[in-house]
Amino acid sequence: MSDALAYADQTVGARGEPLPIADRLADMLRRRGPDSPNAAVHRFRAPYLLAIADGVEARLRAGEHPPADRSDKVDPPRRDPGHGWSG
Repeated sequence: MSDALAYADQTVGARGEPLPIADRLADMLRRRGPDSPNAAVHRFRAPYLLAIADGVEARLRAGEHPPADRSDKVDPPRRDPGHGWSG
């Protein structure tokens, strides 16, 4: 699940547009600058994120999806009439 979230985050541009991950990483470096914390860890972070993207894209091409009834699934909050939200 964390790979899918990282992939989703890293394949969207600053304005919400779809963006290839390599372009997203280059855009981040351009916007944040060469002295930013992001730039300082880029040589470690970029290969990791590119590997995640490759893996997620391979699973999507193969049609792999997580099981619908996972034990780690969190129930959404429910409306408790007269008492607000419960969860």
